[in-house]
Amino acid sequence: MIPKHRDFIVKGTEHYSGVVDEGDLVYFEPEPANTFDSNAIKVLNKLGNMVGYVPRDVAIELQKFRHGKYPYYCAQVKEIWEGDSDELPIILAHFANQPDELPYSPQRWIEPNSKRKEATKYPIWLNRILFLLPVFFSICGSVIAVRLTDNLLIGIIVLVLMMYIGINLYIRRVDVR
Repeated sequence: MIPKHRDFIVKGTEHYSGVVDEGDLVYFEPEPANTFDSNAIKVLNKLGNMVGYVPRDVAIELQKFRHGKYPYYCAQVKEIWEGDSDELPIILAHFANQPDELPYSPQRWIEPNSKRKEATKYPIWLNRILFLLPVFFSICGSVIAVRLTDNLLIGIIVLVLMMYIGINLYIRRVDVR
């Protein structure tokens, strides 16, 4: 049986903290308890953070694939468009009857109400403050190092190390826009 292919723009990305880049795999999670649309399907990034939703007309078709002749899928970000207020990921999804018919490794549908850790949603202003904290502490640490040692080179080394550590901790803590 010939695999089916669908590409679509993820909807509602401005409301969620999940981030994707071109080429990233994405995962689908049906949301039957959604009050607006019982066919709703969440789009999640590799960390499990919600990126947005499959458009309503495509979601109906994907639900039929899921329960019909095409239970296997693989999906990735084909490209990212710059929208008016946000980046809009375009997803290319392949659906097949057998896993070996897919162009790359099959992915599993995430079952609704699974015991998956939900991503923490922070307001944009709080994310910006949390991003600036490592910068602030890095500058303070480097100033203290210079004052204690009277050596500018040590201050620069402390600044770079603290920035590196702080920003990496921030990136691993929460996936933000």
